[in-house]
Amino acid sequence: MVSGTEPEVSTSSAADEPGENAPFVDNAHNSDNSERSPWARKTVLAFDGGGIRGYSSLLILQCLMTKIMEEETKSDIYSSGDYPWMAAKTPPVVTPGENNLNAFLPCHYFDYITGTSTGGLSAIMLGRLRMSVTEALDQYRVFGNAIFGQPRRWNEKSFPLWWPRAKYSSTKTRKVFQRIILNKLGNAHFTDHDAEEESFACRDDQTRTIVFSYSMNKTGVGMVYLWRTFDHKSDSGSNNPLPLHLNPSAAHNDAIWKVARATSAAPTFFESINIEGEKHFDGGIGANNPSWYALHEIQLKHSYAPELFLSIGCGIKPRTHQSQPNRRKFWGLSKNHSVDSGSRKQFLNKYLEIGRSGKNFMVNTEGPMGREGWEAKCRDIRVTYPYRLNVQENLTDIALDDWRPSRTGEDTLTDIQTRTMAYLETREIQGEIERMAKELVRIRRQRAKTERWESFSSDVYYTCSRCTLRFGTRDGFREHVEQNDKHADITEKQRNKHLDEGRQFT
Repeated sequence: MVSGTEPEVSTSSAADEPGENAPFVDNAHNSDNSERSPWARKTVLAFDGGGIRGYSSLLILQCLMTKIMEEETKSDIYSSGDYPWMAAKTPPVVTPGENNLNAFLPCHYFDYITGTSTGGLSAIMLGRLRMSVTEALDQYRVFGNAIFGQPRRWNEKSFPLWWPRAKYSSTKTRKVFQRIILNKLGNAHFTDHDAEEESFACRDDQTRTIVFSYSMNKTGVGMVYLWRTFDHKSDSGSNNPLPLHLNPSAAHNDAIWKVARATSAAPTFFESINIEGEKHFDGGIGANNPSWYALHEIQLKHSYAPELFLSIGCGIKPRTHQSQPNRRKFWGLSKNHSVDSGSRKQFLNKYLEIGRSGKNFMVNTEGPMGREGWEAKCRDIRVTYPYRLNVQENLTDIALDDWRPSRTGEDTLTDIQTRTMAYLETREIQGEIERMAKELVRIRRQRAKTERWESFSSDVYYTCSRCTLRFGTRDGFREHVEQNDKHADITEKQRNKHLDEGRQFT
C-alpha cells in the first residue's frame, strides 16, 4: 500500500521554494513509486455500460465536478490546469463563485478513466479526448439525435417488418464518432481525414484511457478485450503473460472511432466490427461493469493499489433470477467480413443466440465480476477510497436506446435527469461526493507543485531561443540548459526564469 504522505516542504527561502516559484524536480516528488510522491496515489474513474442511461453516469460525474470546482475556487483556483509556478498566469476566466465547469476537467483529477459500451464512449471523450463533463453530456445529445433518433425501418428488432440487419447504421455511427473527434481536436490543420485516422494511443504522461469490448477470433473463441492508450506488455523476463493479464500489448494505435465502435457494438443494435481479423462486440457481453477488470489491470501496471477508485453505474436492475449465459452458444458462428461493413446481412441464429444467452449477463453489473467482485478486490488489495455511485431505483426501465421524441430526445434525457437528481440530492450521496471532491482536490494541488504536473495537465513544449531546438518537457529542456555550453552564463538562480521563457502551449 502506497502511503499518502504529504510532499516534504523545502527548507529554502520563500522566494525559491519549490512548488511556489519553481516546481519540485526531484524523483521523490515526481515518481510513481516513491511514498513521498503524490503521483503514487493513483485515482481511477470507471463507467458501466447502459445505453442511453450512460447519460445518468455523466450527470453523477457532473455533480462531483461541480463540488470540485466549488472546493478549488475557495483558494483562487480558476482552472484545474492551474499550477503555482506558472511564469505568467492567464487572466482568470471566471471570478470566484461563478459557474465555469468547463474549466475543470476530469482528466486533471483521474489517472485512469475506463468504461464499457456507452461507458466506454464516455471514457474516450473524457480521457482520450480530454473533454469537460459538460462537453461529454452535449455529445450524448449529438449521438442520440444522429443514431437513436434514426433507426432503420426494417431491422432485427422490428416487428412485423423484420429484416436480418442491425437496428442502427454502422456507417452513420462511424461518421458521428469521427465528427465528435473532429469537433474536439479540430483546428486549421486538422482535417476530416485526420479525424478518421486519429490514433487511440496517446501521450503516456497524461490521463490513461481503458475501454473494453468482447472479441471473437476466426475459430469462434471469445474473450473480454482491453483497449489501452498506454503500453502494458508481458513481463520482459518471461514468455508467459502476467496473471489474468488481458491481451497484454503496446498502446493500441487503431483509430479512435474503431475502438469506439468496438466497445459499443451491442448485438442487434449495431453491427460488430472486424479489426485485425477479430470480430468485436459490445464490451458489456463480458464486462458491463468494468471496475474489476480495470482495477486488476492497474494493480498489475503499478504493483500497488490505487488510492481512490470511483465506479459509476447506470441504474440497478431489480433483483430477479438471472441464469448465467451458455458461453458455448455465443462464442461460435463467426465469419470474417470486411471491416465495419454496414450493408452486410448477419446470420439470424448467431444474433438470436448472442442476444438470448448474453442479455442477462450484459445487464448484470452487481455480481461476482461486477460490483461485488470489485468491492471484494478493493478490500483485498486495500484501496483507500473505493466509491460506487449508482441510481438505486426506476432507471433501468428506460430502454437502452430510448429516444423520445425522435427529433430531440428531450423527454428521455429529462426523465433520466429527474431520476438521477433525486438520487444525488440524498444526504448520504451528497456526503460521499463532498468527501471525494476534497480528496481529489488535495491530490491535484500536491501534484501541481511538481514538475510532472505541467505535461500531465496541458499540451506544453519548450523552445530554446539560443539553439532553436524544441523539447517535449521542461525536464528535457532543463537538462539541455545544464549541459550545453551555450547556456554556461545562466546561473542556477536564473535557470527557472530562462526555462519559463521557453514555455509554449499548443
